[in-house]
Amino acid sequence: MISREELERLTADLGSLFSRIRLRPHFQGGRIIGVRVEYVDPRSLFFRAGLRAGDVILAINGIPVRKNEDAFRIFETIKTASSLSVKIQRADKILTLKAEVR
Repeated sequence: MISREELERLTADLGSLFSRIRLRPHFQGGRIIGVRVEYVDPRSLFFRAGLRAGDVILAINGIPVRKNEDAFRIFETIKTASSLSVKIQRADKILTLKAEVR
């Protein structure tokens, strides 16, 4: 479960958000397929939601994460979402992390 209040705080302040997680574009076959988690603060909601360093985020709530415009669309949709679904690649497996927002 993720607190709506904490999610709203993070999406309102991108500086705060990016102090808790560090991301880098991840390429496969010369194309960006997602963003690699370089660092995740172990006290953050990202860590509590299951993200770990080395994971590649492929999509959030069905929206692929491949370019900056995707990130802005995702921020707008998760502000009011009742749940989050994060499709990731961890090593050679594709996983979906799910959390309810309350």
